[in-house]
Parts: sequence; structure tokens; C-alpha cells
Amino acid sequence: MKKRKKMINPFEEHPEHPPLKKNGRNSLTKQEVFVIINEEMLRIEKLDVPTWGYTKDDLYEVAENIVDEITKATTNEQTN
Repeated sequence: MKKRKKMINPFEEHPEHPPLKKNGRNSLTKQEVFVIINEEMLRIEKLDVPTWGYTKDDLYEVAENIVDEITKATTNEQTN
């Protein structure tokens, strides 16, 4: 007589895996991201355009500002 192996449910949590914390969300809606980008665009509009235009460093600064704001928004939600 053959022994049957127990079927494993692929959607079941592994018993040794620590449970996930579900007390806050770690994402933003598309609209929330648009607001952050729009605020950065408004900040840029107020600046005087340099004589020779913006540099690559200026573009990196804009991207970093957006990433920082998204990080702050998602971190604040988890701590509230």
C-alpha cells in the first residue's frame, strides 16, 4: 500500500513565516501621488530659470524631493 503525501495549500502561510503586520498601508493612491508631483511642479514654477537651463543635478533634486514626500506620506500613515 502506497502512502499518500499530504496536499499543501499554496495560499496558506508557512508555519515558520512571521505574520505580516496589517495595521497600516504602505502605498498611496494614484491621486495622492499626483498631488505630491503637482506640489513639486508648483515649487519649480516659482523658481527663476537659470541662464543655461536646468542641469542633471537639478532634475535629480526634483526626483529626490518627490521620493522623500512619498516616503514621508507612507511612513506617517504607519505611525498614526
